[in-house]
Amino acid sequence: MVFVLLGAGIAFAADEEPMLKKYAGLDYGSQGLELKGYIPALNKRVVRAWELVNWTGIFNFDGGKSTKITNYDVFNVKRKADDPNFDKENGFGLVHKSQPALGDLFDKILSSQTISAKQKKYFRDTFTKSADDPVFAEGNEFYYRILRTKYLRTSGIVQRMGIKFTSTKKISESNRQAIYEVTKWPELKATAAAGTLNVDMKTYGVSERDVRIVATKKDPSRILKMQLV
Repeated sequence: MVFVLLGAGIAFAADEEPMLKKYAGLDYGSQGLELKGYIPALNKRVVRAWELVNWTGIFNFDGGKSTKITNYDVFNVKRKADDPNFDKENGFGLVHKSQPALGDLFDKILSSQTISAKQKKYFRDTFTKSADDPVFAEGNEFYYRILRTKYLRTSGIVQRMGIKFTSTKKISESNRQAIYEVTKWPELKATAAAGTLNVDMKTYGVSERDVRIVATKKDPSRILKMQLV
């Protein structure tokens, strides 16, 4: 594996390390030759030279709040294999394909959200297990490989959190943003009348919701147990 550290031309916060640092040993400015996968800007699967750069990820929540990830990891590639320079307009985010890495991403995105601890843990555990989903393998458009190290496209995997990539924003040549929309947490209301249980659910988002309703013994404090995926 060959990595080259660029001395100039890539700006990033001095106190920021890539989220990939502890999983793949990469720093901003690292370069290599063997990124293999689907390149959105090219609309095809290729093997390309790459460089790791620092963007900011903006996750906008319903209601006006937002979370900012200042060490959002983006890979730039060349439009043509023999191009002398990397194309800054075709960068895309990648996260290491592992449960700990997805856990880090989850924590950064939802750090400011007031979800019950039990529900948040269930949501986190379910999301991190996506790293081992067999669907993410050679041929899947969200799966990437650099030699023996595996990655997932950030914009693809966060769909499982009900998050949608919306746009990129160029602030300057060295400052770019990836903008996401985080949909509302699903709402579930259960009422009982005349021996009939009525469940009213509202869902929001860009991915399928798995709702499991489990009957329990009559208890005013615990009528319904709800799990949302």
